[in-house]
Amino acid sequence: MRSIALLALLLAACATTPEPAVEAPVEHWREILVQTIPRGGYVERNNEYIGVAPIVVKVRTSEGGYPQGVVRITATDTPTGSNVWKVLTRNEVVPEKMLMDIRPY
Repeated sequence: MRSIALLALLLAACATTPEPAVEAPVEHWREILVQTIPRGGYVERNNEYIGVAPIVVKVRTSEGGYPQGVVRITATDTPTGSNVWKVLTRNEVVPEKMLMDIRPY
């Protein structure tokens, strides 16, 4: 009888409690529809080529829609090399649309 009680005590001591599940942090993203005048400008985000306008550019944001760091959107007119850029900082909400005039002056 004593051995059964001792065995029960040992088994109870060996039982492990499940660890609480660790939730992955939620990532927030906003999409910007980038359009250029004229159409077809090359679009970059932080010097990384994204594609040809009109195009949707994704920006990682806080829950409130503010960029997670400085983001530079650049549009270039490939025939002329004319370009413009917009810098998004942490103190402004990421816009839904961006129209960039890349015609040479």
